[in-house]
Amino acid sequence: MAEKFQQIDTIIASIATLSNRTFNNILNHYNRQHSKERGSMYWNIYQKYRKANMQEEMERVGKAAATAGECFSAFKKAHKDRWEDILTVYDELDALSNIKDTNQKRKAGFLKTVNKFSSIAATASKLFGFESVICVAGNLLNADKKHLKTLELPGAQNASLV
Repeated sequence: MAEKFQQIDTIIASIATLSNRTFNNILNHYNRQHSKERGSMYWNIYQKYRKANMQEEMERVGKAAATAGECFSAFKKAHKDRWEDILTVYDELDALSNIKDTNQKRKAGFLKTVNKFSSIAATASKLFGFESVICVAGNLLNADKKHLKTLELPGAQNASLV
């Protein structure tokens, strides 16, 4: 079973690379599309949709203090066979609009990784006299173009590769 999960990971990583999105973004998208609990998923998406379109949703019900349930029922009735598609597209567009946040999270994670490598190398240098040159690079084309850092610790200027 571990081998099959590795194949799934490889496929998701490939899709992420081709679409210039993160592994987790693709995995979350897959889970949203193939969840067995789609009913509750649509309710959750509708909550975001309603918040963004509150006036329109209240007008659809015809009263100023309509509950979320009343609005959702009116939304489904108004859009009959298309309401699921509308909410799915809304959710995907909402996810795409949050890519900047995703990039900021990637940058923070990248910097955290660089700092961790630097700390490990500095400790190894102090304890064992190791000389270190470190290169850390992002792996998403375009999205990570600024995620590149090289570190050369003291004593590594004339180091030779083994």
